[in-house]
Amino acid sequence: MFECDEELNSDFDRFMMATVILQDLSAELTGDESIRFSNLSEERREDVLNKIIRYGVLGHNITTPEQLHNLNISLQISNGWSIGSFDLKEKTSPLLCEFDALPEKIKSFLQASFVVLAELVLPKPPEVA
Repeated sequence: MFECDEELNSDFDRFMMATVILQDLSAELTGDESIRFSNLSEERREDVLNKIIRYGVLGHNITTPEQLHNLNISLQISNGWSIGSFDLKEKTSPLLCEFDALPEKIKSFLQASFVVLAELVLPKPPEVA
């Protein structure tokens, strides 16, 4: 389970913490320091935070990394993305595929992302007494 040293008192704090963690995890995975949260433009920071907020709003049925991937695909397609080689301007990505077809490195990232999101962002299922 993910533990953080800071007390998180609001949804915004939790969403922001998840955003920073996931963006920095992505930088570690890719070796691209330019995508570390502290290196992003203000506009890009808002974009990635809004993506995390959407997970919090839409993620009530997400219980696996595969479901997280499927939600991400739906969000990307609704924002005009399609499958192809990765191109931000053209909004194409080779990762718009079935979870099982993803490279292992990406699956590992999604599994780590799921742990962070499940702890900080995704709605908790109601407890059964």
